[in-house]
Amino acid sequence: MNATTRLTVGLAVGQGTGPELANVFERVILDFARLYSVELELHRSPRIYHSYFSLLDDGNVDRMHQLTSEDAKHYEEFCQQEVAVGTPVIFRTAMNAQSLYIVRQNVHAVKVELFNTGTASILLVRDQAQGFYTGNNVHLPDGAAVTRTFQLTRELTARIVAFAIDRARQLWGPDGIDRVSMVYKFHLFDGVLSAWAREMSAKHGLEIELVQPDTANRNLITHGVSGRNLLIGGNEWADIMHVMLIDRFGLGRQENRCSENVCLHPRLNGLVEYQTVHGSADDLAGKNLVNPGATLRAAAAILERHGACIGAEKAMERTLKILQQRAIVTADQGGQSTTDAVVDAVLETLPTVVAGNPQPTDVLPASVQFASMGKKTALLVIDFQNDFCLKEGIGAEYRGDLSRMAGPIKHVPLVIEFARGSGIEVIFIRFLGNEEFQKPNWRDRDRMFQKRPKAIKDSWGAAFHGIEPLASRGEVTFSRHANFDTFLTEGFEDHLKRQGYEHLILIGIYSDVCVDTTARSAFQRGYYLTVVSDCTTSLHLSDEDSLRYMKRVYGARILTHDELIA
Repeated sequence: MNATTRLTVGLAVGQGTGPELANVFERVILDFARLYSVELELHRSPRIYHSYFSLLDDGNVDRMHQLTSEDAKHYEEFCQQEVAVGTPVIFRTAMNAQSLYIVRQNVHAVKVELFNTGTASILLVRDQAQGFYTGNNVHLPDGAAVTRTFQLTRELTARIVAFAIDRARQLWGPDGIDRVSMVYKFHLFDGVLSAWAREMSAKHGLEIELVQPDTANRNLITHGVSGRNLLIGGNEWADIMHVMLIDRFGLGRQENRCSENVCLHPRLNGLVEYQTVHGSADDLAGKNLVNPGATLRAAAAILERHGACIGAEKAMERTLKILQQRAIVTADQGGQSTTDAVVDAVLETLPTVVAGNPQPTDVLPASVQFASMGKKTALLVIDFQNDFCLKEGIGAEYRGDLSRMAGPIKHVPLVIEFARGSGIEVIFIRFLGNEEFQKPNWRDRDRMFQKRPKAIKDSWGAAFHGIEPLASRGEVTFSRHANFDTFLTEGFEDHLKRQGYEHLILIGIYSDVCVDTTARSAFQRGYYLTVVSDCTTSLHLSDEDSLRYMKRVYGARILTHDELIA
């Protein structure tokens, strides 16, 4: 990473333990950023926002209402000011929920959380912009009653669903979502939500199931979680379920976690806000006893996701694990350490941990520096599927000679393992040959040569051979629908651009068909290329001819797997 890398971060502080945690955040993120040669600029809001308990100390209902409105107005203006100067992200400590939800309603905020078991996952997108948590209070003069009103709109619901589906496709690939559920108390709205769900299902080409909150809970308890699930939840349900899912997925306590909020209103330009999941903990204010874990994780998440600091989140997790083993934790974690003592130990340990992580290319180990060509790199695993790797699928093409597949079958997993250990993203490409995906000329060609469709969706033949994407690492799969060029796959090129890749390593099947076509498109879009010669083989040409062609025409570097990972 160059020394010219810069990141601007906003900082908003609430009362209670907010000032202590803001100081922790500022101290840690500045030191942490220096380890990655990032120039960090912090913009701190001049106002200290109320907690619920500090509002109680300030007077009666009318005074609380006034201060709540003032806090909300000021924080929303602070967010808008940060967007105006190009700030992409804000860290906020806890503040009064009523003020916060006025802002969330106005900026169209959603909260995003991924829960993983390794074999199953839930992407939970919480609708924080609508429903009971938003709206307005009307009080009777004698204080005998309070009325709260809110609304749901088709436009905002559609915006939230579109964001959620896009985020899930970024995470799992365009065909990676197994189930989409909207969890709202839909029976209370005269069928309106049912009509909206049908409209959005048709628009996105996905079945969107409306589920009552109690049904969703029962299903989770009774059946558990399987596959990749997108849950879009009304906040009345999702706020409660968030803590339960943290527990069910074995992710520890909420005091240790931060969460991500995204502003969907166009004037906020996608501003992201990170917060501690825990509250203001007013009873601990000023005692140097508050658990800083959530704040530390927020600093790492901001650096990795917005400052391109590769490995920052893993480095923080390793550091906190080391401290836990040394019993350097606060009282709520079973220790006796103060907040300052934990932070001091984190800052003392981080440099050593970071030095052992995959680093940006100016400090990468020599083997990774060579493999990546000193550029930001992704590994593409192309069509390594049963129908293309085993006799049942390819015997006819190779006239019974399957020896040509022996090298790729042996070496492809080794290169994937090397990439994972080196901080290089592994992107899986799957071919799907269903007739409904084929264009007329494709079908005519198959009839001419009496070729049957291969790699039918959800079939054994379409499954990857001896390898699998790791959901725990967030590895994505893109599915090509009866074409040779991965760049024609929805979301693929956007993913490469979003990650800033410059160099692609290609492995998989076949070197003279899909590997070549993808290499051609990549070259014409400006990507540098490496093709691993013993992790691919050709179908129509000799291996030597197909590799020689990519080297001569696209400038591809041709290496064996041993040369790549040496």
